[in-house]
Amino acid sequence: MKAFSQAHGAPVAPLSTESLVGPVIDASLDAVVIADLEGRILRVNPAAEAIFGHAPGSMIGRSIGDAIVPVHLRAAHDRGMAHHAATG
Repeated sequence: MKAFSQAHGAPVAPLSTESLVGPVIDASLDAVVIADLEGRILRVNPAAEAIFGHAPGSMIGRSIGDAIVPVHLRAAHDRGMAHHAATG
């Protein structure tokens, strides 16, 4: 980026990961669900909301287990998340 601004004389604003990756995630036809180590949903794309039948924005802050894992699989999901958090 620095080389471009020096060569062209125009300042170039630094790009954030979100500004680069966000449009790709949003345009994806596949469901994208991003969660923290506790399994709390941080970001979803429109395809995920449509596939899982949730209103826009309604999945943010919820646990993955509560939002998209079928009830009969939640205990196994919770064990898997705990194992992943402990072992990486």
